[in-house]
Amino acid sequence: MDENRASSGPTLPATIETVTFGEARFDRRTGELQRNGSAIRLTPKATALLAALLERAPDLVTKDELLARVWDGKAVGDEALTSCIQELRRALNDDSRKPRYIETRHGRGYRMVAPIGQPAASPTSATVGGKPYVAVLPFVNLSGDTDQDYFADGLVEDIITALSGFKSMFVIARNSSFTYKGRNVDARQIGRELGVRYVLEGSMRKTGPRVRVTGLLVDCETGSHLWAHRFDSSVEDIFDLQDQMTASVVGAVAPRLDKAEVDRTRRRPVDNSDAYDCFLLGKAQLRLATRQSVHEALRLFNRTIELDADFATAYGMAARCYSIARVQGWTLDGPTADSEVRRLAARVSEIGRDDAVALCWAGMALAWVCHDRAGGAELLDHALSINQNLASCWRNRGLVSVYLGQHEAALEQIGRALCLSPLDPENYRSEAFMAWALIFLGRYDEALKWTRKALSHEPNWMQALRASAVANALAGNVDEAGRAVLRIRELDPISSISRLEQVLPYEQLHDKRRILEGLRLAGLPE
Repeated sequence: MDENRASSGPTLPATIETVTFGEARFDRRTGELQRNGSAIRLTPKATALLAALLERAPDLVTKDELLARVWDGKAVGDEALTSCIQELRRALNDDSRKPRYIETRHGRGYRMVAPIGQPAASPTSATVGGKPYVAVLPFVNLSGDTDQDYFADGLVEDIITALSGFKSMFVIARNSSFTYKGRNVDARQIGRELGVRYVLEGSMRKTGPRVRVTGLLVDCETGSHLWAHRFDSSVEDIFDLQDQMTASVVGAVAPRLDKAEVDRTRRRPVDNSDAYDCFLLGKAQLRLATRQSVHEALRLFNRTIELDADFATAYGMAARCYSIARVQGWTLDGPTADSEVRRLAARVSEIGRDDAVALCWAGMALAWVCHDRAGGAELLDHALSINQNLASCWRNRGLVSVYLGQHEAALEQIGRALCLSPLDPENYRSEAFMAWALIFLGRYDEALKWTRKALSHEPNWMQALRASAVANALAGNVDEAGRAVLRIRELDPISSISRLEQVLPYEQLHDKRRILEGLRLAGLPE
């Protein structure tokens, strides 16, 4: 195509009202732009300019065409057009040197280079780049006191903000979801009207000093309830209560949404070439936690990266594969684990500074696989500064605190992970990490309670088995410790003191010695 002339490419049909492109969504009816679930206010001229570029994407739109359409043929200079382009780039976090949205063709015009998705017109298409849209509806105030509306509304606004911190989903802005306040509308209808896949609804009742909040997560496609829970608390500091309720709801809902998306993707063909679907298939394999599934997960995450080199979370999850393999005593093909984890973590640091999940798993891998405890802690702390509600990050931060010898801090951090997500299927990890912190504090009986919990949920988790062996041995339960070592040897026949000594990432020498002493007493071979 001759890019020096006006494009004759396709235009968006007039029936398409909502357009998705890249990580953004544009409603042509209202002129509302959203990116990563947050509404962005544009000037009228920038709104018209964006509409013009989207209608002709991915073809070039000349300066003359844009000036004629947006300024109605009025005599304005190129500065006005350039100013609007800059406004759009700021709104989209775009870089003119490496554009992901708007490309400049100097002296000719501009074109939209972000992939254009389908309109969010039904629950089945309610995604951007494969990621689902979620709407948090106004909670119903059942107190009979309209003066309490402020609490219910404030709680929903906080939940919207907190869920927006999870890059695995897009959350509809408050202005859109609050149009349903006071209306009794079926979730499937809301899904069609807002173009969302999931709806979180709820109610609030305040009676005297007690507050009860009920939440319900609905799949808009089927109308089925994916999750429901009730939270009770007493009113002391109303704002502190609002924070607690937000953390409780978000901590429960985010993992449930993640699981629903993984389950949905597992029902699709395995050869699906979409990067996000490939990523979710990798997560599904990782959940199985077998040697074969972790190898397959790594392959899928690497394939995701091939399809989308800027998908930061995929780099973090690939690093996580190396962590799991190291814990379980497995090996992964390809470059050495240490150098590969450092490469993956460096890439996350480069492109994923706003991705808490990517930072979370890259930081954990740095600390465990590479023994870079300070570097791992730095990435984890940065992840928590982005998303305080990410339970897996609190869990990992607690384990790194154990590595650093900060055991009291570890108990608090791991405890926070368990409070944020009490029904998380991976809580056996938190339970095992809690046991290790207690072992190093000499509280062996308490540690054994946590190892029993962990092993009841995942009997083959090596961290829990080792903790059980050490805690039992140091508590004098030699027979029980020996049984744990037998299971360790069944899962990893070449497990030994000398082999384990090479990979233990503990900074405090006395902590490392305590582990090795316990395992020797339990009967692990030298």
